[in-house]
Amino acid sequence: MHFAFLLTVAVAAPEPGVPPLSAPDSAEAEGASANVEAHLVIVAAATTPDGAIEAGRAIASKAGVPFSTRGLLVKDDDLRFPEDHDDEAYAGGYLLRRIEDDCGMSAKPNEGVLGPCLTVERSSAYPGLKPGLFLVLARITDRNEAASAVAAWRKIVPGAYAARTTIYMGCMH
Repeated sequence: MHFAFLLTVAVAAPEPGVPPLSAPDSAEAEGASANVEAHLVIVAAATTPDGAIEAGRAIASKAGVPFSTRGLLVKDDDLRFPEDHDDEAYAGGYLLRRIEDDCGMSAKPNEGVLGPCLTVERSSAYPGLKPGLFLVLARITDRNEAASAVAAWRKIVPGAYAARTTIYMGCMH
């Protein structure tokens, strides 16, 4: 259950010698507007990346949906791109799956309610999700599509669920 609260703040005139508060610059304002609401369809979770990868492969095989690590490797019990990744900004680091069809593979993605592929992602990369887990992610979509996708996935994986989050869709460099 989610609750929204309205916070009202009274702003007094600044004391002498203290500069007034200013509006965020255009870069800050642009960054805030680049966050979009998303609903993740999650079919499994594990406390280790290896456990999530194993679960993801098994579920993908059962569902007939492609599985991809998106090029991420397990290193020090975490997910990371290789040090020699094509994009220096992500070499040795992690970038969350931000869009539905970011499967990072050459295989033809699945079409339909189950989603294009399964990937393994860090829960801590998605605001509002319990940190410390590795998720098997099926879909990134809106609330309505998430509901139908969860219903379809529950026929295969009874514990499938949707989680609401926000994803930064601005430039990551």
